[in-house]
Amino acid sequence: MSSFFSLPAAWFTVPAMVGTLVFLFKLTLMALAGHGVDHDGGAHGHAHDSHGDGHGSEASKAGQVFKLLSTQTIASALMGFGWTGYASLIGSDWPMFAHILIGFVAGFLSSAAMIWMLRQLSKMKSDGTVPRNALLGAEGEVYIPVPQRGNGIGQVRIVVNDRERFVNAVCESAPIPTKGRIMIVGTNPDNSVTVIPVE
Repeated sequence: MSSFFSLPAAWFTVPAMVGTLVFLFKLTLMALAGHGVDHDGGAHGHAHDSHGDGHGSEASKAGQVFKLLSTQTIASALMGFGWTGYASLIGSDWPMFAHILIGFVAGFLSSAAMIWMLRQLSKMKSDGTVPRNALLGAEGEVYIPVPQRGNGIGQVRIVVNDRERFVNAVCESAPIPTKGRIMIVGTNPDNSVTVIPVE
């Protein structure tokens, strides 16, 4: 174990362990967060985007940049560099620069693979979104009291495609209280929906 953390091995093992710990931590957070609940619609998003902010292509571009520089990508690069460089160090008598070069190549390939996987996950998420018009006729219950149009905005909880979604809503009638049953009968320019009470 002492040789594991002594030079020159530490140049590889320390980044490898840091990357591995960060990667496992982020993986655990992603698993805990994957509860299948979407927050859709409303003044702060689109009904087909569970975390949209209404900035369209700018938000999309920013999201792509973030993914390229995400924690998972950096952690993958550190793991690839560290573990591959260390394996090269203990498995051959090549000069140090060769081990470093091999580590950098492995780190680059690892980060590229992570970027590819993140993009695939993004596509899968996009495939599971729901256009606003597809919400018409859906029934659910009031999560935040729904006011009459012009008096604010509420929120309803519905299930579409086996996924629970929260959508901002207004109504044309008297306010609908929490836990009240509703049906979506229209969509609005601000990405909210219009609902009516259901007995």
